Amino acid sequence: MPPSITKQLYTALVDCHLTNGCEIMPDSDPGLLRILEDVQLRFLRRMLGLSTNSVITPLYTETGIMLIRTRHVSLTLRYLKYLIGLPNTHYASLALAENVNLRNSLCPCWLTDLDYAINLLP
Repeated sequence: MPPSITKQLYTALVDCHLTNGCEIMPDSDPGLLRILEDVQLRFLRRMLGLSTNSVITPLYTETGIMLIRTRHVSLTLRYLKYLIGLPNTHYASLALAENVNLRNSLCPCWLTDLDYAINLLP
């Protein structure tokens, strides 16, 4: 199967499962994230017909597919931008304000998980 068709299949059938819920729950467990990265890597290698010993970086540059951890952070930041734009009376905006308070108090919260996910980026 040509890589262009396989990329469409990846986008339609695999990526949606790898990114499901990532906006709401940032990656805070490297072990669980590694499982998702392995699935993505296996698919990309099969898509290009490469062995398991192939170099990893060209897989993403050749296919134009974003590394899953980068995609997760990107989608989470897009959700944060949406939350910031909400009116102050909206429940999600109030929850974000409380997260800011928790983060300033050095308590674990959604924003500290997002900080951790950003620090995991290559």
